[in-house]
Amino acid sequence: SCVASCFGFLAIFRGTVRRPHPWMNNLARCAYGIYLVHYLFVLWCQWLLLGQNLHAGVKFLITFIVALALSWATARVMLLVPAIRKVV
Repeated sequence: SCVASCFGFLAIFRGTVRRPHPWMNNLARCAYGIYLVHYLFVLWCQWLLLGQNLHAGVKFLITFIVALALSWATARVMLLVPAIRKVV
């Protein structure tokens, strides 16, 4: 069921998105670098929000946005270094 759902969502997404978007192409190029560094930013953000009196959903949203932005920026910088670009 999960595999069928994943393939179904991929087919629907591919069928509805007809034209390329620059930010999607950039995200695809940086995806592995984001994967490599995101955990550090998630941990730091969660640690900074630990003492805050916020709803868990708000903390999740803040952590998601901050970690994605910082991980994406870090991955873009990593791709500027030729030695790292070959690996990532």
